Amino acid sequence: MADQPTPTGNGTPILPLVILDLEQRQERSIPKYGTVLRAHNGRDALQDALEEAYDQVMYLRQLREEWPALVAKVRAAAFDQVVELLETFLHAEPPAGAVTNELDRIATYSNGTIRRAIAAVQGLQSQQPGELL
Repeated sequence: MADQPTPTGNGTPILPLVILDLEQRQERSIPKYGTVLRAHNGRDALQDALEEAYDQVMYLRQLREEWPALVAKVRAAAFDQVVELLETFLHAEPPAGAVTNELDRIATYSNGTIRRAIAAVQGLQSQQPGELL
């Protein structure tokens, strides 16, 4: 295991999310079990905890196995959206009443820039995520 850097950033605090998740989980468990989890309920808490921990490890390993494919799928969708957006600009019609000569010059220049951007994005699509850094 590699050493981790000290956490930084100002992202969403996690504790309130965990509390909300736990409250929602308890609400869903009442119809299933007829009560909330209580001490001295007749079950072996250590056995239940071990089984839950084993399940968690299995799910985490599954996620690690599936993660590269999930990242690739998200990357492909993002690149496709960028190309689609650029192509929209490429085929945009000039506004009504615009001076044609100047707009033709701007469109020619802009279209060349957009075509180069599309080619650059398509070139990035073939690279692995680590190669982009």
